[in-house]
Amino acid sequence: MKALSVDKLSFSYNKKESLLDNISFELEEGRILCILGPNGSGKTTLIHEILYPGKKNASKIELFGEKVCDIPYSDVSKSIGYVPQQIVPVNVSVIQTVVMGRTPYKKKLFSKFSPDDYIVAYDALEQMGIKHLAEKTLECLSGGEVQRVFIAQSIVKNAKLYVFDEPMAALDPEYQTEFLRLIKWLSENGKTVIFTTHNPNHLFALQDAEAALIDTNHKLHRFAAVSDELLTKTEEIYNYSMTVKFDENGRAFAVFDMKESGI
Repeated sequence: MKALSVDKLSFSYNKKESLLDNISFELEEGRILCILGPNGSGKTTLIHEILYPGKKNASKIELFGEKVCDIPYSDVSKSIGYVPQQIVPVNVSVIQTVVMGRTPYKKKLFSKFSPDDYIVAYDALEQMGIKHLAEKTLECLSGGEVQRVFIAQSIVKNAKLYVFDEPMAALDPEYQTEFLRLIKWLSENGKTVIFTTHNPNHLFALQDAEAALIDTNHKLHRFAAVSDELLTKTEEIYNYSMTVKFDENGRAFAVFDMKESGI
């Protein structure tokens, strides 16, 4: 089954400048899609329009075979786990933040979370390696720790589609690796994952992930797997010389030529 279908989606803040231009793609259930693109290309705007489409785009997006405009909001909320790029820490505890991800499953909006909800929340914190931070408030945490809290919040939804916008931007190398393992685990368990990044190595590390590149003209280029065409397009879009090498297991990784930067 197709988890997501996008058909000729466009978006602009004014009639003169288009931020998304006639974008179409499909993603099968259980697959991983990595979206690459330079700053300002429209990655975050694309994510936002998929999750919160305006009137013009609502009929152009299908989620698990149904048009988003025809699906009740409560069902959409259960189906999608989302972590935005920009998160503002507030004076709320980590455990309360994570358990809020269980809100779509509450029988009444203002009822208390159940003991089972808290068990799920603590399990997610442990999975993200931050269970020891459960009683701390978000404003006391580092940027990377806050990012991991909200990833945990998305996990407790047990959603069918997970969308992460620049999820590794604030993570150190160890937790970038852990996050990529999490993405792979979600996919192996039948979940569909979309994430944005600037680093092609995040795509290469997942090996069988699919790729989408958004260029500076806000057009999307789709690739089913890592290929010479993908590598050439990546170099072109980022305007940087990139050498692809392979480790002893045959996995690709990119090395960027810093000499061309003039530093």
